[in-house]
Amino acid sequence: MAEKGLKILMIAPTQFFGDRGVHVQIYEEAKALKKLGHPVVIVTYPVGRDIQGVEIRRSIRVPFLKKIRIGPSWIKPFLLDPLLMGASIRAAYNLKPDIIHGHLHEGCLIGFVIAKIFRKPLLFDLQGSLTGELRFHKFIGEKGLLYRFFYFMEHVIDSLPDALVTQSSHMVEDLTKRFRIPENKVFLNYDGVDTSVFYPMKKDGGLMRTLNLPDNKRIIVFIGILSDYQGVDLMLRALSTMHIQSRPHILIIGGPNVEKYKKVAQELGVSDSVTFTGFLPYEKAPAYLSVADCAISLKSDDTEANGKLYNYLAMGLPVIASPSRVNKEILGDIGFFTSDYTPEATAKTIARVVTLTGEELRERGERGRKIAEKNYSWDANAVRLDGVYRRIVGDHPHGLRKPSSV
Repeated sequence: MAEKGLKILMIAPTQFFGDRGVHVQIYEEAKALKKLGHPVVIVTYPVGRDIQGVEIRRSIRVPFLKKIRIGPSWIKPFLLDPLLMGASIRAAYNLKPDIIHGHLHEGCLIGFVIAKIFRKPLLFDLQGSLTGELRFHKFIGEKGLLYRFFYFMEHVIDSLPDALVTQSSHMVEDLTKRFRIPENKVFLNYDGVDTSVFYPMKKDGGLMRTLNLPDNKRIIVFIGILSDYQGVDLMLRALSTMHIQSRPHILIIGGPNVEKYKKVAQELGVSDSVTFTGFLPYEKAPAYLSVADCAISLKSDDTEANGKLYNYLAMGLPVIASPSRVNKEILGDIGFFTSDYTPEATAKTIARVVTLTGEELRERGERGRKIAEKNYSWDANAVRLDGVYRRIVGDHPHGLRKPSSV
């Protein structure tokens, strides 16, 4: 007999849905959990776009707030998160959830209060280190009072939930060794990709013309947040070290900071070799990725997941990647890894990949597609989450059943 579905209250302290990273994870997890029979309600900020397939509850709209900038901001803990707390209490009262599922550290902290009020277990879906994110966004320094405060807060928040799931072995190790979270509370659950939506496609000639992409150059695609820690600056500098005749063309999908990086490209003399699209609706991503011969991710942050890699793999795109532990764990021996984070080393790897034959690129891409199908589906992600849910519901003093194995 199938087990009864659990009612899940997801707390997402972000401008969901925003066509990027963690938003995709929240959306796809919720859809996959619904397929398993779990009703899911997502509580989020008042700013963002609604997207089909998930049930969303928003906090009270703030009249003067039309947009929230990406990354850390003081307006979140002092205004948006208290309002999200109120919306979460209202949603929990109506839903009567079996599990509180918090995304991001603020979501875990809010979720802890909700879990205590309604006497329900709390799962923390941790995408990366709080202090790591703040440092990479240059919100805090490497040392100092602010760093020590947020490090303390990170330690406290990580110790609150009944279970934590995270997306790489490196982050599991970080939690259990650096923050001393008991190993039986931490679970590895890779992100995923919808392989029925992201799959190898024939290049769309009309889209190629619309984007004004050259048909005599290899096309490399990047999709994600445009920031230095995502490697956008490094990518452009690597391109500038290559001879103009041997340069590939890079399609850069995402934002913000488009004008900033257009200026960088102009200063480096590579504007003719780069196309910026700005933010793109998630639904359009497969078509845009399909025009490329290979993909790239030079992310330097080793304290959080790298969800774009799963989409690249599912599309059958060979991947050029920085040598981070997270990237190596996801891609394994099918990635083309740079030797370090210098423009020269990056250019060397790019040059090696773009000179491969079409057959060699296809073979590498096909291997990646098989790995995505086997290991990185959202359905598999949801099954693993279901196992953790059943375990902590059973272990909780007010649980519904005995714990099942995970």
